[in-house]
Amino acid sequence: MKLFLLLFALFFVISDFSGKFGFGVEAIIDGELVKDITQHKYVTGILINKKVNRSIFRFYGCTGVIVSKYKILTAAHCLFGRSSLTLAFGSVDLSNSSYAVVVTSEDFTTYPGYVDELNKHDIGVIELKEPLPFGKTIGRIEMVEKDYIPDSSFHNADVVTILGYTESSEAIGRKCTPSKLRWVQSMVHRFDTCKSMYAAAKPDEPLLNLRKEFCICLEFGSKHVTNSGDSGGPVIIEDKFGNKKLLGLTTYDHGDLPEVCTLVSGYRNFIANPKLFVQKYYERASKAMN
Repeated sequence: MKLFLLLFALFFVISDFSGKFGFGVEAIIDGELVKDITQHKYVTGILINKKVNRSIFRFYGCTGVIVSKYKILTAAHCLFGRSSLTLAFGSVDLSNSSYAVVVTSEDFTTYPGYVDELNKHDIGVIELKEPLPFGKTIGRIEMVEKDYIPDSSFHNADVVTILGYTESSEAIGRKCTPSKLRWVQSMVHRFDTCKSMYAAAKPDEPLLNLRKEFCICLEFGSKHVTNSGDSGGPVIIEDKFGNKKLLGLTTYDHGDLPEVCTLVSGYRNFIANPKLFVQKYYERASKAMN
């Protein structure tokens, strides 16, 4: 179902998600407003559809990233357990989007190794039945190439730009409030250090995987750059020619540790054909058990 003019009451109920996602939900803290959506026309807002009596209400949930006319990437926990979502495109203001699509659970696929409680393999793909109308305000972003590993060295760490539709301030306990699209910059954190920090803080969980995840530095080493509200938002780098590329998706953090993001280069096979990938994944698992 397509909605060429998005007309709805937009409710931002962050408390609805805090119990579900725990520390894992991400958004933007004290970022700068995006003045023109054409600068980041690959960003989409993800709204959760809920039926109350006979009315349908849409609650802000997450952010997504357009990678083709038919595919939007987001965090798996944004899709987990959801039955219906509205995708809002083409505007820095979700209450004034020019184009929207309603999707159901049949249209999205989470990575088969995703475990909700562990935040591992936190990536999902939404596949549309009809192509998006690419133009001035809606378009795709190119992903980094398969097996790309970001530079996390001390002197040459990649600079990243992170986007989301909420804002927050750590002065009020990282509680987010609705906003127009915002951006904030950070740097890729040294991976081996980040891995060791998480191993010490969460010894019962799997170690961070260099080919599947990367870490983002906190501002001044202690202030988070993301917060509750916009998981699945794009983490962008620029190549040597100044072209923007999608490096990953915001996913989770823990305490005062660096923030962890899903690295899209490690999931290119899954992104290329999600449903076939899942089918083959479970076929291999079944054969291994026999």
